[in-house]
Amino acid sequence: SGHKYFYKVRSRTSWWADSEDSNVVSFVWHVPAKAPAQLMAEAKDNLISLAWQPVTSMVDGKDIGDMAISYQLMRSDSGDTFANIGEPVAETVFVDRQVINGKKYFYKVQSVMTVEGNTVPGGVSDVVDAKPVDMTPPVVVAGVTAIQSGDETKIIWNKSNDKDLGGYRVYRRLADQDKPVLIGEVKSIYTLFVDKNVPKGKRVYYSVTAIDNAATPNESMFS
Repeated sequence: SGHKYFYKVRSRTSWWADSEDSNVVSFVWHVPAKAPAQLMAEAKDNLISLAWQPVTSMVDGKDIGDMAISYQLMRSDSGDTFANIGEPVAETVFVDRQVINGKKYFYKVQSVMTVEGNTVPGGVSDVVDAKPVDMTPPVVVAGVTAIQSGDETKIIWNKSNDKDLGGYRVYRRLADQDKPVLIGEVKSIYTLFVDKNVPKGKRVYYSVTAIDNAATPNESMFS
């Protein structure tokens, strides 16, 4: 343990007929560090935040001492085949921003010990998974106008250019009410809603919000 070993291979067809040497490979054999424990993944909007406990001992229970420890993150789209994410990091936290909302990702982390300038792979953590979610609402709807037409009121607004637009929600508040009440929802292709049940003799306030295509739609602030 703690020594560096070099290997090469030579083929032979007889005692006097040797090939040239192969390329030389080397590695340091050392008792490896334990696997990182308590790996956790927190899904957010367009990112997944990972954290784990620092490794302080080797698999034989001995203290790592002054040897440097880093951590190699690995990710998989299916949970079967994992690929390294960049180079090992010294911190016990990592933020993966190369993700797509609504898609599940699997992670594990391996301890890597540095012995006299050479890396010694250590234990691998349990696998965790996370699915980033869209939590960004569309922009506020602009240009809302109410036009009274007989017993009906037409509410119109400017079309939103939000790429993730799922539709609009129309709200109504009477002068004696504290909060607006949802009275209708329209698809993203429309910018018009007709209120056919306008209370008579009361001042009415209208507002519109935009929603996106998330499983639980994010809703913009009121216009």
